[in-house]
Amino acid sequence: MNESKAASAQELDELFDSGEDISAHVDWSKARRPGREHLAQILRETKQRLLDEVERLDKAIEEIEAR
Repeated sequence: MNESKAASAQELDELFDSGEDISAHVDWSKARRPGREHLAQILRETKQRLLDEVERLDKAIEEIEAR
């Protein structure tokens, strides 16, 4: 991590808005991505529903082929 430099919120806003690199002011070890766990849970549930549907369809195909 870069050695952090103290800056006010207004100074950071001004630096960011002007396109300056604010990396020296950020402690990346504490960075997080809010909502990402929620998205991961939705993806897991969607995957499971799709797997369940494929299994259901496979069984239906087997029943049709057995006739």
